[in-house]
Amino acid sequence: MNILGISDMTGNHSHSCAVLLQDGKLLFALSKERMSRIKNDHRFPIDVVEKLLSYTQLNPWDIDQIVCPYPPPQYYRSLFSNHWLDLPRSLALTAIMAPWSLAKTVIPNIRKSIFDPREDHDLQKAGITLQPHYVDHHKSHVAAAYAESPFDDCLGISWGGFAPHLDGKNVAGAVYRCQGEKISFLEDIPMPATGCTYSGFTVSLGLKYMQQESKVTALATLGNPKAAIDELNSVVTRFDNGKWLPYRYWVDYILSPRPAVFLKTRTAKKLEKWKNRYTPQDIAAAAQEAWSETVIHAIRHFCQEYKCSKLALAGGTFLNHAINQKLLQQNEIDEIFIHPHTGDGSTPIGAALLYEQSLSGKLARFNHFDTAWGCEFSEIDIESAIQKNQESLTIVSLNDPIEFAANRIAWGEIIGWYQGRDEYGPRAMGSRSILADPRLTNHRKKINVDIKQREPYLPLGISILKEQASTYLEDFSSDPFMTRLYTMNDAAQRVLLSAGDTNHRVRAGAVWPSDKPFRKLLEKFYMLTGIPCVLHSSLNLHGEPIVHTPDDAIQFLLKSDLDRLIMGTLSLKRKHKG
Repeated sequence: MNILGISDMTGNHSHSCAVLLQDGKLLFALSKERMSRIKNDHRFPIDVVEKLLSYTQLNPWDIDQIVCPYPPPQYYRSLFSNHWLDLPRSLALTAIMAPWSLAKTVIPNIRKSIFDPREDHDLQKAGITLQPHYVDHHKSHVAAAYAESPFDDCLGISWGGFAPHLDGKNVAGAVYRCQGEKISFLEDIPMPATGCTYSGFTVSLGLKYMQQESKVTALATLGNPKAAIDELNSVVTRFDNGKWLPYRYWVDYILSPRPAVFLKTRTAKKLEKWKNRYTPQDIAAAAQEAWSETVIHAIRHFCQEYKCSKLALAGGTFLNHAINQKLLQQNEIDEIFIHPHTGDGSTPIGAALLYEQSLSGKLARFNHFDTAWGCEFSEIDIESAIQKNQESLTIVSLNDPIEFAANRIAWGEIIGWYQGRDEYGPRAMGSRSILADPRLTNHRKKINVDIKQREPYLPLGISILKEQASTYLEDFSSDPFMTRLYTMNDAAQRVLLSAGDTNHRVRAGAVWPSDKPFRKLLEKFYMLTGIPCVLHSSLNLHGEPIVHTPDDAIQFLLKSDLDRLIMGTLSLKRKHKG
């Protein structure tokens, strides 16, 4: 049984991707942005589907079913779901301030609300004539997280911007009970609690929607949340005593994908006024605090209400590492698992799993310790990319690239590490990575500013040997996917000088025992230095997706101040000009 999962048939929603589930095993998963080189590309992933067929050596007629976790939604109906005045109340000022921009937003949405993607999609270009089978978006999120979690009984929570149930009803999220083979719906997280709230804060700070929310989280560590917390609490949907308290103008946040429109709303005008009174750092800190309280109070209530202390989580809300850390500090919560592709990339996996379960009666489970589900390129591919750029490169063939890389990192170099298959999702896990010695204080600035070409205050994560993590990190949970923050203990603070934020917290991923090259590199670095971790960031320039092809990686080397790129068994460096 070959099941093709497509994140969205319309090509209108965030992070377009495709996956292949074969007899309960995930064979392939790749985001369109990796191939198109457009960050968060939402267009239909026909090129990914063609690559999937080629890579797995399947023919179009070998695909047994197409599943899509984004049913046709009742878009405008959902905006009246809380109160009939919510939509006109929010649009009134915007219609006066930016009528043309608002019209350009409303008209395409009207089209989407009447367009049926069942009858018109691009899979025919790949020779696939099957019609898609739609699956509930939120249940798909939860199914993917639950299937990959270690739990047999937990709450599954989907929470993001907003998306439809199978009947087309849009909600911000949903809560399920996952027990054995059953995933049972419990309750919705209503539209006023939309994760677009955080995106609205991002846009108001002059950052990019669905791309730079993590910068708000990082900026928050530099500010004082108490300075502006009352103001920010007044523009956030709250959860108190088991009840949702909707922000009066919550629909404003739904407009955050269109900055020209959002910035004309009442909410944005308030945020702009407060920016003149407080620093961006204090605004970010208060925004982080206000939104965190909403999320954490709601999830604590779910745990109490349904008497369950384990959580399987998916959706854009859980891209916020600081919230994830706080969740584990709550008395009501014992364990959490967060899907590695926390945004909509988990949904085609979950949809495929649910469809297969509908046929077999069994939900496939799999515990992965990395996300290398994309493409691996051959030596011929690498050689071809090098030939196109050989005049700019110094090339050395390596007998042992693992030992060579570990030594170069220990000697202070910052290297690019390009090995094996693409990772699926927003984070590198040791296939498309920037690696450095975490002991050297200058590495943070060099990686952020000179290599990735982004703000110097952004924190860097670490990858750490699973069995050594507790020597440096408090309450470490062996999570391999870098989905949460951990507090560094005194020993770590003395050693890991380039890692972490101003509160001595660091995003960390456990590298489990295996025969993978990245694990062996860490083991070798540990033998050389006594340090069981490396500074770790994804191999991409600011604003670009993680590199995909060998040529992408070489272009990164040539554009950045990376010391060297180790690709397969080759070491590549830029030739010095002149």
